[in-house]
Amino acid sequence: MIDATEDRTFEDNLKRYGLDAFRLARFLGRPPEDAADVVQEAAILAWRYRKTLRGEWRPWFLAIVRRVAHRPQSGWSLIPWSWQPDPGGTETDWLGPSDVQVALAKLPRRQRAAVWLRYGQDLAYREVGIVMGMRESAAKQLVARARAALRMELSEGVGNA
Repeated sequence: MIDATEDRTFEDNLKRYGLDAFRLARFLGRPPEDAADVVQEAAILAWRYRKTLRGEWRPWFLAIVRRVAHRPQSGWSLIPWSWQPDPGGTETDWLGPSDVQVALAKLPRRQRAAVWLRYGQDLAYREVGIVMGMRESAAKQLVARARAALRMELSEGVGNA
C-alpha cells in the first residue's frame, strides 16, 4: 500500500534540499547538465532506499549525492530548469574566477567537498561526517586540512602579486 504522507514528505524534502544537492554536485566538479543527472539519480536511489533513513534527511540525501557524483553518469535529466544557471550570466562574470575559487579548485576532491558542505551548505561537522561517510572528528580534521591548504595557497598568491 502506498503511503501518501510518506510520498508528500519525500517530495517536500527533495524540493527543500534539491538545490543544495545540485550545488554540491556542481562543487564536486560536475558541469550543470551532469550535476542535474547526479541529483536525479540520487533522488531515485533515495526513493528506493528511503526505508534505510536513520536520522536527518538532508545529510542522508547529500551523502547519496556525493557517492553518485563519483560515478560516471548517463545522459538524461529531469531536474527543473529553474535550477539551471542564468544563461545571461551575472555582471561579475567578466572578472573571472576569484583567488578563493582558484584555490578551492586546487584542493583534492574530498577536501573540496568537505569545505563546501561545512561552509557552502552550513552543515555541522557531525552532518559533514555523515555525508562524507566518516566520524565527526575525521570531518573536522579534513576541513582543518583543507583550510590550511587554502590559507597556504592564498598566502602564496599574495606574495606573487
